Amino acid sequence: MNIIRDLRIANNLKQKEVAKYLSYSKSSYSDTEIKGTVNIHIYVLLSYLYDVNIAYLLGLTKHIVHLTEEEKLNIKIKYKVDNYLKEKIGNINYEIRKS
Repeated sequence: MNIIRDLRIANNLKQKEVAKYLSYSKSSYSDTEIKGTVNIHIYVLLSYLYDVNIAYLLGLTKHIVHLTEEEKLNIKIKYKVDNYLKEKIGNINYEIRKS
């Protein structure tokens, strides 16, 4: 199961959109979905986008723990997050495919 890809698909996002959110090229983001990344700030930004803990994104737990309002605010400030995609998604769909 590829959690990052499955969350993107469940929320009707295109790789190009998430790549732009991360300031990545589409091909770099595609590699991130396939291979993962060692760049922790990408996981931080994806955890903010999907409102999940990083351990869930890494597949270390099957339990989703949502970010606190303080964590969201800290990420938003530190990483200067563009909320366009969060606004587009609205309510996050966590019903991802079970491969």
